[in-house]
Amino acid sequence: MGFSQGATLAAMLLLRANNRPTRPAFSFAVFFCGGAPMCESSLRKGIIRYLDLSVDSVRVTVPTANIVGKHDENLAYSMRLVDMCSEKTRTLFDHGASHEIPFQPKTISGDMARCIEAVMAKAVFAQ
Repeated sequence: MGFSQGATLAAMLLLRANNRPTRPAFSFAVFFCGGAPMCESSLRKGIIRYLDLSVDSVRVTVPTANIVGKHDENLAYSMRLVDMCSEKTRTLFDHGASHEIPFQPKTISGDMARCIEAVMAKAVFAQ
């Protein structure tokens, strides 16, 4: 589970696991206002480059809850992360706010919790 840059880092760890013969360390992920993952090989050279599906053939393969806010100034980066998650196992929820995890109204918190529970169920019962 990660928020903003923490979600980006979590996605990068999951993508790194795709290149290993063992199973990923995590069975699902929750990304709150996450951003597009960065290319690790470029970072090692001191270059900041976000992964791009038109160039990089990478996917987060575990079930994901992608929780975004339609008023987030970084929404485009969040949607790039959503696109990198497997279409079969990703869930997208828009909490309607900005770059935050809103707690009001309480119905939003409940809706986000149900989204996460659904992703956890996918992780448990899909295997």
